[in-house]
Amino acid sequence: LYYHVDHGPAGGRSTVLAESPLGLRLRDADFLDGLQFVAATEPSPIEERYSMPHGKRRECHNRAQARTLTFRNTAGQLLELDVRAYDDGAAYRYRLPGSGPAPRVLEAEESGFALPGEARVWVAPADKATTYSPAYETYYENEAAAGAPASIGLGWTFPLLYRTADARHWALITEAAVGPNFCGSRLANDAPHGLYRIRLPDPAEGNGTGDAHPASTLPWEMPWRLVLVGDSLAPIVESTLVQDVNPPSRVTDASWVKPGRVAWSWWSDNPSPQDAAKQKKFVDLAVAMGWEYVLVDANWTIIDNGTIHDVLRYAKEKNVGILLWYNSGGPHNVVTEKPRDCLTAEPVRRFELDLLHKWGVKGIKVDFFQSDKQNVIGLYLDLLRDAAD
Repeated sequence: LYYHVDHGPAGGRSTVLAESPLGLRLRDADFLDGLQFVAATEPSPIEERYSMPHGKRRECHNRAQARTLTFRNTAGQLLELDVRAYDDGAAYRYRLPGSGPAPRVLEAEESGFALPGEARVWVAPADKATTYSPAYETYYENEAAAGAPASIGLGWTFPLLYRTADARHWALITEAAVGPNFCGSRLANDAPHGLYRIRLPDPAEGNGTGDAHPASTLPWEMPWRLVLVGDSLAPIVESTLVQDVNPPSRVTDASWVKPGRVAWSWWSDNPSPQDAAKQKKFVDLAVAMGWEYVLVDANWTIIDNGTIHDVLRYAKEKNVGILLWYNSGGPHNVVTEKPRDCLTAEPVRRFELDLLHKWGVKGIKVDFFQSDKQNVIGLYLDLLRDAAD
C-alpha cells in the first residue's frame, strides 16, 4: 500500500508527500505485501466543536472528511486503515479488528513519509540512552538536506518540519493519540531519497526496562500519523489538528484545572529547593509579578531552614499555589534526586497524590522518564488519570 498528499486548489495542486509506503509487520502476521482490498466506506464529514482550558485557542473546530479502507492479508486477517483529510493536513491510523486473549506484538511499522525532492528539513536527532536521556533536549538541525542521516545514529524525533524546494509549501510530520497500547515512535536514521520511515524505541531506553515492541490484544487501534500543511508557517503554528485527532478529554469538569505562570528557583540555583527560606523568596517574587504558582523542584524532601509545610503555609497566606517536583522512577531510571519511587506502583502513587491534595499542593512536575516504550506511555496516562481523580 502507498499514499501521497497533495495541497492546493483544484488545478493548482502540489505534492507535499510523494508516494509513501504503508504496512505493519507483526510477530505472527504480515500486512505488507499481497494485501487484498475488501471494502471502503463512503467519505463522511467530521464536524466537532470543543473547548480547551489553555493552548492555541479556547474554542476549537475539528472538521474533516473521513473514510475507512479494509484489506485482507494472505492469511485472511483484516487490516483497517482510517484516513482523514483536513483543510490544513491529513492523517491516518491502522486498526486491527478481532478479539482474543493473546496479545499481538508489533515487530515493525513500515509507514513512511516521502519528502519531495530537494526539500529542507528542521529536525532533532534522537538521543542515546544514558542516565539522563533520551530527554528530547538535543538541538534541532536547521534547514538540513532531506534524507541526511542523523548525527547520533539513532534516528530523528518527532516532529519533523520541512519546506518544499520551491518554498511554496511547509509541512510538519508527527504522531498523535498515543495510548497505553503503543509506544512513542520516531523516524529511522536512514532516509534514502528523503523517505523517512517509522522506528520503534531503542531497547536500551528506560534503564533497559520495558519492551521496545508494543503489544495489545485485539481490537488494536494504533496512533495517528499525520502531516500538517500550509503555504507558510502560520497555518502550521495555528493548527489544532494534533489535538483534534485525539479522543475527547475524560475530565468532564475541568474547572479545577487552572493554568498559570510559575516562579522556579532551580533554573538559576540548583540546590535552592533544599532551602525553605529561598523558596519563600520565590513566593514573594510570584506575588510581586502577579504569577499564580511556585515550583519547588528536586530534593525538596531534604529541605533545610524550615520544612516544606512552612513553604506551603507561607504560599497559602500569599495566595500562591505550590507545585512539587517528583522523580518518575522506579526501575526505569537510576536518577537519585528525591522524591523517587513514589509514582510507579499504583497504590503508592494514589496514596501520594491523595496526601498532596490534603496538603493543598496544586500540582506536580514529574521528571526523568528516559523512554518512549509502551510501559512508560502507560505510566504517563496512569499518572494523569490518578492526578485527575
